[in-house]
Amino acid sequence: MIRPHARVATVAFWVSAVTLVLFGLDYSWQLNLPGYQLFAQPGVFLLGFFSEELPFATKLLLLLVGQYLFYGACWWVIRHLWHRYADQ
Repeated sequence: MIRPHARVATVAFWVSAVTLVLFGLDYSWQLNLPGYQLFAQPGVFLLGFFSEELPFATKLLLLLVGQYLFYGACWWVIRHLWHRYADQ
């Protein structure tokens, strides 16, 4: 059985991995994937604080950090609220 904190990290990792693939496709071939902007918004929001002259690898790293932190925090909050109200 996976511990709750490991599940948070696992969910955040897989969401970040999917975002990595979508970001690479969108950046390389300009595909304009439907729904990608909504899905990647936390990472795009983090990128807004930095210059546009960053290299690709740095942009990708910042996007993934933003994704990982946001979706990890969301999953943690959902689990925390679920356990709090399910016990009552």
